[in-house]
Amino acid sequence: RVSPRAAAAADMGGCSSKPSLTSENPDDYPAEALIIKIVQALRVPQMDIADESDPYVLIRIGGKKVHRSKYKIDDADPVFDELVDLSGYDMDDEVIIELWDRDRVNMNDRIGGTEMPLRELVKRPEISLLLHKKSGDMVVKKARGLPTELIFKVIKAPASWPEPVESEHYPLVDKTKYPKHVMIMTRGTRGDVQPYVALARG
Repeated sequence: RVSPRAAAAADMGGCSSKPSLTSENPDDYPAEALIIKIVQALRVPQMDIADESDPYVLIRIGGKKVHRSKYKIDDADPVFDELVDLSGYDMDDEVIIELWDRDRVNMNDRIGGTEMPLRELVKRPEISLLLHKKSGDMVVKKARGLPTELIFKVIKAPASWPEPVESEHYPLVDKTKYPKHVMIMTRGTRGDVQPYVALARG
């Protein structure tokens, strides 16, 4: 299901022309505004032969590119710190988030992506997304043996939407005290679910 705004925008090319945002104070925005922050990416795999990737983030809703971040040159752990205005969409609209590698000679390379309803993106004050390739495999930086993460923060959620809250099952903790942790993931083909366990460091 796509909201009227998203459906109307689907036929328009290019990214949103909304003005740049600077304030992280939620009181500076209208009650129904949806403002998120692209914080950073961690462990971006090397897509080029000689150098690290030049990563940037691409966000689509309803078939329209609504934001493209600035790219970071030769950076495996890029800090974006960009505010994005996603106001006017429905909480059930699907958002597609992709990480790309800018190529100065050939076509840009898609590193990986994920998709979810907007309500899931703003469910928590801060969310760390794992990315997958088109094959369904998780994006991993092989040199470190760890998955790539893309971190977002909610600056302002619409007043009519559920308020972002921390998970009671995963409270804020000092992660430096837990050098290893276990993740339960799923990968499915043709509708089935195949859970497996991964042991990660960091």
